[in-house]
Amino acid sequence: MNQIYDVVVIGAGMSGLAATIRSLMFNKSVLLLEMHSVAGGLNSYYKRGSREFDVGLHALTNYAHPKNQNKNKNKNQNQNKNALLKVLRQLRIPFEKMQLEQQKSSMIDFHYDGCTLTFSNEIELLISEIGARFPREIDNFIKLLEEINSYADDDLYRPYISAKARVAEFISDPLLVEMIFTPLLLYGSSWENDIDYSQFVIMFRSIYLEGFSKPKGGVRTIINLLLSRLKDECACSNKDDKDVLQFNKRVVELKIDRDTKDKEWKIKLQSGEVFKSKIVISTIGYQETLHLLDNKSKNVVGKLSFTESILILDRDVNYQHPKHQDTSIIFYNNNSNKKFSYQRPTDVAVDKNSAVICFPNNFGTSSERVERAESTESMVRFSMLANYDFWSNYSQKDYSMEKEKLLEETKILLDKIIQSDNQDKYKILVHDIFTPKTIYKYSGHLAGSVYGAEIKLKDGKLLPYENLYIAGTDQGFLGIVGSLLSGITIANFYVLKEQE
Repeated sequence: MNQIYDVVVIGAGMSGLAATIRSLMFNKSVLLLEMHSVAGGLNSYYKRGSREFDVGLHALTNYAHPKNQNKNKNKNQNQNKNALLKVLRQLRIPFEKMQLEQQKSSMIDFHYDGCTLTFSNEIELLISEIGARFPREIDNFIKLLEEINSYADDDLYRPYISAKARVAEFISDPLLVEMIFTPLLLYGSSWENDIDYSQFVIMFRSIYLEGFSKPKGGVRTIINLLLSRLKDECACSNKDDKDVLQFNKRVVELKIDRDTKDKEWKIKLQSGEVFKSKIVISTIGYQETLHLLDNKSKNVVGKLSFTESILILDRDVNYQHPKHQDTSIIFYNNNSNKKFSYQRPTDVAVDKNSAVICFPNNFGTSSERVERAESTESMVRFSMLANYDFWSNYSQKDYSMEKEKLLEETKILLDKIIQSDNQDKYKILVHDIFTPKTIYKYSGHLAGSVYGAEIKLKDGKLLPYENLYIAGTDQGFLGIVGSLLSGITIANFYVLKEQE
């Protein structure tokens, strides 16, 4: 193809779609290449019969309503910088079109210790919970909140600092420290048992100070909005969106064309097609991009992967449960040493002592939750830390057997959480299980890594390569909102720099 694009984006996940839309808004020539037949990347969806399933998304972080930004004095002081609202402004998506349903509450459950903390989209609930269960630490927690509210997390060149070491300067009770960290690690840390302090602050604000919500219709609502915006921007400049976003296009090689004056990038596909571009934005990961450059010398493959078990039940198991009636997500830990083990399990395929347990039916207003509870089915999702090497090396027979074992362990955990008895036993109508091997197959992330490499390229520059940028998880932006913001940021800084 003779056309030289202003920018080629690799990967039609959240960050790739956002970078493409933002570039199109300024009439740049853009090509977005996706190796699969659907958009979304790690956060996608599929259908079985009449039932729809999400992949990746449990909940959206950073909830904020544009009409209610300054309601809570304990929330992040600079609400104008709310990541979700910034994303919607930059992509010109009306807030109402997200159709967000807020959580009622979520829970950190250190089951072995019999200690729980409940939190919601209002920080006062968590403050009161800590005051009741850790009264000696409440003043220290308030000081930590003040530190987080005043912390400038947008400095891209801050050195990496251990968040646990920093938080321990405020809070002395190790159990409370572990409990505070559990949701933050599970929702975005690429470090084992810790997180960079700047990312800790971002995650703390996004989960505890802003909170969880879920779009009606799940992740497909977000993806469809993004695809619609892409199509609209193409129409504005008389482009065919099918030419801009091309599916089933796997990139296998990146090279600089040194025969040209401006040293354009040559992007080679598995099919043999070659495209040229002034700028390349890769959203597929740090190490994965190095592989396209035939540079495998740096050991930056992420370690952390998960299994995902999805159960469709014949009833809402939470509706009559006094403790979990309004619980959207449980961050479960059953280790006996008052610690949360956030690391790749070394001697088993799955760490069954911890899990994220999501009840998608438990989002929205009370009337919406009651209406769903009275329907005939409900969904429960379980995510557990897993070892990619085990799952990738199983024979097909052993792989199937291990998935069946995981299903049985998942049912045991569900019974423990909801205190089910055999007299009123729910039935599992449908189930599905994903493993690190599944993640690798559908995302291309090496070792099934969900949160990417420990090393983050905060400014997006993949040195020493010119005009090649990393967006998404390995830029250091976390979650769906972070991925969208990453794509926007990279486009603004490097594609639109002469116009902004």
